[in-house]
Amino acid sequence: MVKVTMEPVTRIEGHAKITVHLDEAGNVEDTRLHVMEFRGFEKFLQGRPIEEAPRIVPRICGICDVQHHLASAKAVDACFGFEPEDIPEAAYKMREIMNWGSYMHSHALHFYFLAAPDFIAGKDRATRNVFQIVKDSPDIALKAIELRKNALDLVTATGARPIHPTTFTPGGITSELDDETQKDLLEKAKRCVELAEETIELAVPIFEENIDLVNSLGVIETYHTGLVKDGVWDVYDGIVRIKDKEGNLFREFKPADYADTMAEHVKPYSWLKFPYIKDLGYPDGVYRVAPLSRLNVADKMPDAAPKAQDYFKEFRDRFGYAQQTLLFHWARLIELLACAECAADALEGDLSGEKIPGELERQEGDGVGIVEAPRGTLTHHYTCDENGLITRANIIVATIQNNPAMEMGIQKVAEDYIKPGVELDDKIFNLMEMVIRAYDPCLSCATHTIDSQMRLATLEIYDSEGNLVKKF
Repeated sequence: MVKVTMEPVTRIEGHAKITVHLDEAGNVEDTRLHVMEFRGFEKFLQGRPIEEAPRIVPRICGICDVQHHLASAKAVDACFGFEPEDIPEAAYKMREIMNWGSYMHSHALHFYFLAAPDFIAGKDRATRNVFQIVKDSPDIALKAIELRKNALDLVTATGARPIHPTTFTPGGITSELDDETQKDLLEKAKRCVELAEETIELAVPIFEENIDLVNSLGVIETYHTGLVKDGVWDVYDGIVRIKDKEGNLFREFKPADYADTMAEHVKPYSWLKFPYIKDLGYPDGVYRVAPLSRLNVADKMPDAAPKAQDYFKEFRDRFGYAQQTLLFHWARLIELLACAECAADALEGDLSGEKIPGELERQEGDGVGIVEAPRGTLTHHYTCDENGLITRANIIVATIQNNPAMEMGIQKVAEDYIKPGVELDDKIFNLMEMVIRAYDPCLSCATHTIDSQMRLATLEIYDSEGNLVKKF
């Protein structure tokens, strides 16, 4: 067997590598996505007071920190006996604004700085990066920065800081907005609407130019999962909806019942597990989460996001129940606009009401909180004792759930492009990276950087004895 190794996978949040195993004839035998990081936050939580969890877990990631804060908050709410409908309306809206702001900040980061170079920065690997975009299109780069800055201001105002928010309290939120601050944030949210729509108008023609690649690269058929609220796209609350490979409703369940439906498969070469739908087994039960999945399971976008609804309808009319991996990019931009519109709508309302509930009482037992992180469904499940101390924690992050699909996608690319006698070049491996980047995996809170020799990846080829025969 010949083993081809690509390390690091670039322009993702974290550390990973790809290995392609070839048989003696040079055909693809197996393709693996290796994740070499281990965090251990579930152990860190054991023995801590339950109300401390939402201030600890944002440190899992500097990009999805808000979603960890909010999923944890909802789990803690449940441990105190609060249902989502028990949260004061103003507090509920403030949590949503924080979430929408974080979404915009993350989605803009991914499109402009991580994904766009694949489409608009040229074919030369050395120039496929954000630096080339800044050089060639400084106006686009400045708009991306403005969008992210305005979005982050929403997070800072509601979370008390731009990263790792601290404003959760059981059943509510501690942040307040005075009239002047709310007015300023409203103007920034409206500007985000403009910038998000400009982003879609910029991106769609580029996607159209590459439509053959969109319709072929790493395409796999899976189930799709996401939150909906009365059938409407939602990223903070609702029920979990699963649709099958043909787009038919497979199941809906409340967040607290997730363990009855989901299970995890383990492979020895990766710290990430491989989730699947329990009734279907592995790999038949592989499913996907994140923007495309959320659009696939939703009936419509919120009434507060009419522009996003128009783009959603065009997308649905064009692609139907979409399975194309690269359409995650397109779906991500529709969500970017939806979050901007929803934030602007909320900031036009009254946010001055009660935000902290009355008397609090810990309850021994379990609490489950589910939100949609930018990269997909995020679950926090805590068990606490009679003293309110955490005895068990289970955190299922979005990237783990897309892990099987990412590996299936790069396997398909390898089979399509690596043939006996075909030279192994940068193009083949960039196509594999493109599949992974479409899912925007968040493997840690840091992105890879280029090394001192300006290489964005290394390729190693091993013979059947495991000896390194070439490296470039």
